[in-house]
Amino acid sequence: MEDTERNETIDRVRAKYPEIPFPNVYLDPVWRGIDGRSQVKGKSAIVMEREGEEQVTAICSDQYKVVEHEIAVDQFERVVNSFQEYGKPLIDVSLLSSGARLACTATFPECSTKLGKDLLRPKAGIKNSIDMGWEYESWFGAMVERCSNGLLMFKKLINGRQKHRLSLDLNEHMNNMSLGMGKMSEQYLIWEGWAKVQLNKVQAETILEALPISETQTEKILELTETGTGMVLKEKFNKGHAVSGWDLNSLVSQYFSNEVNESASRMDKESAISEVMHRQMAKFK
Repeated sequence: MEDTERNETIDRVRAKYPEIPFPNVYLDPVWRGIDGRSQVKGKSAIVMEREGEEQVTAICSDQYKVVEHEIAVDQFERVVNSFQEYGKPLIDVSLLSSGARLACTATFPECSTKLGKDLLRPKAGIKNSIDMGWEYESWFGAMVERCSNGLLMFKKLINGRQKHRLSLDLNEHMNNMSLGMGKMSEQYLIWEGWAKVQLNKVQAETILEALPISETQTEKILELTETGTGMVLKEKFNKGHAVSGWDLNSLVSQYFSNEVNESASRMDKESAISEVMHRQMAKFK
């Protein structure tokens, strides 16, 4: 992308989201020595300027690729708006870590599918950072609504991550997301399979142990009252009952959606949990 086109895109996105204080970002040389006159070769400082104040967010190699948040948002919008069969997307843009990290999501309120007692709506998103805290990530999955409570349940049908290197290709990420959005019906079949699998206490606890969560969090999930059903997993197991793979995943999602307050931590966990959950459930085909 040429500088003129890049600047026009940044201006356009900022005008569309005037309430979002997008930071300026650029790379500066790194200097060393008592007099600060010796440049460190192969290294740059990532500088974020926001509201007139500059901050060095990280020191990176000369292979680092800056992706401005506005560029990431613009490309994401192009993809989610191209699927007219999903209806008009609702796009949410959030800055975290004082503007150094971006989370952008799109939901599709006009598109839904029933799965048992749940209503599923497609959901897509991207993550970006200018402090090296996050890799660039794009994903597509679904949001579960149960009794009008938005519980986030993701199978990241397309979930791509890549470090901010010169080889980072946002077009490739968006093409992969587009591919996933076109295959959502296949994912529903996978989730329907989860709903048919009945897990006993040992099987469910084996899956929970495999998830990247602490013993304390596992215990809280076992004691959590499920929204919409009033089910408590521990009580159900004590009575000798089983739980479906779908409902187990719903409880895990409910815990992280409602009980974990730190946004960045929650999103990192949701990605990792989704991947592990799908590997575990694949064993019950």
